[in-house]
Amino acid sequence: MFGFPKVSVIMSGEDFLSIFEQRRRLRRAKVIVDLTSEMIRNEQSLTYREAVNLIDCARRAVGELSPAYGSRFAHRVAPVLERVIRERWPMEEPFVNRAFELVN
Repeated sequence: MFGFPKVSVIMSGEDFLSIFEQRRRLRRAKVIVDLTSEMIRNEQSLTYREAVNLIDCARRAVGELSPAYGSRFAHRVAPVLERVIRERWPMEEPFVNRAFELVN
């Protein structure tokens, strides 16, 4: 037969739970990013400052799931979300978010 040989992989319960946990965290990070993006695009009452703070909150939430996700967020996801903000508010000056700023 052609193709790859069949390899049987025996995983311990801990390995399976570890993979399950990683997938669960990745799904949660994806949901956070998707909800943030949709909210910035579609929420009419959202202000520019609130949108910037949403990105910052999403960055912290994803970073708490895994440090690797946090660095991936900074390099791949944040620029996309910032582009969405620039498209929605093209006349706004770039807003520098101060640490620990709360928006009601």
